[in-house]
Amino acid sequence: MAPKKAQAKKPQKKAAVKRPPEKEPESSPRRTSARHESQDSPQAGSATPSPSHRALVLSSPARLRVQVPNSGSQSSLEAGLVQLRRNRQLCDVTIASGFGKILAHKSVLAAHSEILARQLQDLTELDLRQASHEAVEFVVKFCYGEVGQEDFAPSTSQVNEEILKISSDFGLPAL
Repeated sequence: MAPKKAQAKKPQKKAAVKRPPEKEPESSPRRTSARHESQDSPQAGSATPSPSHRALVLSSPARLRVQVPNSGSQSSLEAGLVQLRRNRQLCDVTIASGFGKILAHKSVLAAHSEILARQLQDLTELDLRQASHEAVEFVVKFCYGEVGQEDFAPSTSQVNEEILKISSDFGLPAL
């Protein structure tokens, strides 16, 4: 009698668990996968498209919500530029005033005045020593969006005149 050969046990397949489909929020569009076939595609007309030929098709329009900050609030760009100036980072022009020096960014000043844009191309220092430090600082803060017409409160009429002269000399009519 021949000995019985041990038979290898076949691994049992696990039953697939079906999960209920997840519900999408009503505001989000439904996405479906679609085949993208074109005349130029080597896959045109083939039964199984390659992954590079699949496109995302939105079956319903998406809702877009835009939040616009109040006109009085600073944008993140303005706030970032102000922070860079206060931290004396990446400043590329020094403005000499009657009392001291103020660091700034040429691009910010040039964005407000074509006259400043032309003058600052080849300069690293702008001489405004004829004006008080307060007047020059106010003009710089105005260019950075830190102060506006509602904040216009120079300490003296002399400072007010200096601000108006700087504004006129550099073509800053909004000031």
